[in-house]
Amino acid sequence: MDVTEKPLGVGEILDRSLQIYRQHFAVIFMFVVLFLGPAYLISQAVAFDFNGIRWIPDRDMTFEQAFNLLYYDSDELSPLALTVTFFLFPLYMLFVFPVILTSHLELVRLAREGKPVLFNVLLKRAFQRYFPAVGNTFLFGVLIIVIYSVLIMVLAIGLAVTISVIAAIGNQLDFMNDPFGASAVFFITFGLLYAFIILVSLIVIYFFMIRLCFYHPAVVLEGERLGLGRSWALTRRSFGRIFAVFLISSVLFGVFSFASYGVLVLFKLSLIGHILSVLLQLILLPIFVIPYAVVYFDQKNRIDGADLEAAIEAQRMEVQHG
Repeated sequence: MDVTEKPLGVGEILDRSLQIYRQHFAVIFMFVVLFLGPAYLISQAVAFDFNGIRWIPDRDMTFEQAFNLLYYDSDELSPLALTVTFFLFPLYMLFVFPVILTSHLELVRLAREGKPVLFNVLLKRAFQRYFPAVGNTFLFGVLIIVIYSVLIMVLAIGLAVTISVIAAIGNQLDFMNDPFGASAVFFITFGLLYAFIILVSLIVIYFFMIRLCFYHPAVVLEGERLGLGRSWALTRRSFGRIFAVFLISSVLFGVFSFASYGVLVLFKLSLIGHILSVLLQLILLPIFVIPYAVVYFDQKNRIDGADLEAAIEAQRMEVQHG
């Protein structure tokens, strides 16, 4: 990699990500459909119960009826749907998502190097260091769950103590016979504190997720056995910028994802509508994953460039004092 390449800002990262996706849309879309298409469709079939579903939209069904069926009249998830949604699908993603990440990393690397991006090349390279990548993905997931659980317990204890203290103070206040004074102070203070706690909690969990999430390229592309330490080093002094990239990508992904449900309503929950909805979701996925790969190469460029400059400066000083 050329460590002299200019570091990218938030807008430049997003712009380059969209350029790469637009230029190589067909290849990456075929790859995503191959590995995620069937799983997404099966998951949707279980969640929406395809029994008796029409192939084409029902002419007698209005859009309002389709909307109500989608959002209001859906039955509770069956045991099969619960099993697929909360066990089988996450288990499948544990083994498949590393392949998706590696393919996007290779896509961005080939694009940066000006080399042709071919489907068979991506398919071959997507399985490099596969089992270490799966193991690190599992470790990352467990670590995030542990951090989240500890955070929830600390917040629960802190919130309980805070409520007790505020309630005790409120009961001791004299508001000139105003029966609503103490309760008003309590609810206003509690509301502000609750919002502050939620904000801090989100910042903490996103901080650790961002600082550790680049374990995958460290394992696959750099040959690290455990990539969490390398990820922590790659993201030093860059949390805000990376957070901004992921936040914008997530907002774009979330906003356009609603369109997939609009497609279901437009095609009145028919099988064609479900297929088009899944395809739209798969089209949107690289909008989030490609920026991840671009950020990694940019961070590596920054860190390697800084390390190279430090090494050159140290060597220069050694020569001067030698």
